[in-house]
Parts: sequence; structure tokens; C-alpha cells
Amino acid sequence: MVDDSKWSKKNEKLIDNLEYSIVDIALREGYNVVVDDTNGSQKRLDEMNDLFSFMEYSDNLEVKVVFIDTPLEECIARDEIREV
Repeated sequence: MVDDSKWSKKNEKLIDNLEYSIVDIALREGYNVVVDDTNGSQKRLDEMNDLFSFMEYSDNLEVKVVFIDTPLEECIARDEIREV
């Protein structure tokens, strides 16, 4: 959407910044937030934790990591029927 579906380091940085901003706004407004694009990366989770740890709402922030173990074959089947 924002990056015309073209990956680049610059586009990735923009998308990350947009995501962080959206999460920050939602948390400030008192919403619960689910981030579903961490790809299981500890680095990504650490970045999110670091980013929000200094915010005034951080004392009330609870982070949960949920791993959903979907078989590769199921992911491929879902991709094949997904509308573009």
C-alpha cells in the first residue's frame, strides 16, 4: 500500500516507523494492541519493547508473545486461495 509492494531498506524503515506510530497512538488512547508481523524475530520484539519502554504508559504495558504453529502446507494452501 505505502511502498507499492516493493521491498527496500528505505521502504522497510518507513513501514516500521508507521507501525510504531500507530501502536503508540493506540496505546496512548487506551486500546489493546496486537502486532502480528514480528515473524518470530527476537530482534523485532526487542525493538518494539525498547521503543515503548520509555513511554508514560509503559508501567501498565503487558507484552505477550504467542506463537501460532501453522504447518507450511496450510500456509501455502491459504496463499493459493487468497485474493490479490
